[in-house]
Amino acid sequence: ERVARAALAEVRAAVSGLRAPRLMAELAAARLLLETAGVHVDNRIVATNLPEAQDAALAMVLREAATNVLRHAQATRVVIHLEQDQAQVRLCIEDDGCGCDGVLREGNGLNGMRERLHALGGALRIEAPGERGTRLCAELPLSPVAHPIHAVIPGSAQSFKGVIADGAQRRSGIRRGAAQVCLDPRLRGDDDKES
Repeated sequence: ERVARAALAEVRAAVSGLRAPRLMAELAAARLLLETAGVHVDNRIVATNLPEAQDAALAMVLREAATNVLRHAQATRVVIHLEQDQAQVRLCIEDDGCGCDGVLREGNGLNGMRERLHALGGALRIEAPGERGTRLCAELPLSPVAHPIHAVIPGSAQSFKGVIADGAQRRSGIRRGAAQVCLDPRLRGDDDKES
């Protein structure tokens, strides 16, 4: 496992030096990590041209999924494929491992994947179709999605409506890629009071 992690670090460093898209870099790293551990990888992804936020989110999903396969699945084979149309992209990682025995324990990794995908209007689906294996699919729209919110400003009796925008949509000083709350007093909802 130590050799696999060292090799993974080398691949990530080399690929990021070439400025390859993050998903493709993670694909190379995941393949090296899994194959070094004796897991055959069937890659069904060709070069992608995804928006930056979607590319980064899917790269994170692939990284976490490969780590989970290595740690928990006891798999001998993994299939990684990407489907894309004009409206959405879907990344699926399937293994032939021990499955989840009908009980899925969601730790920080799966929760982090769900949160990042949801922030972009996407979803994470996990299935254990039979006695063996797990299928994890991340789905994202290709265009940015804003999530409506209702907020009260501390120290103020005023209520505002706004949107949570992905950092790729709004660059206003908070760290790049972070979700931001954008409140616009023109969208104030006086006529639909909530308690």
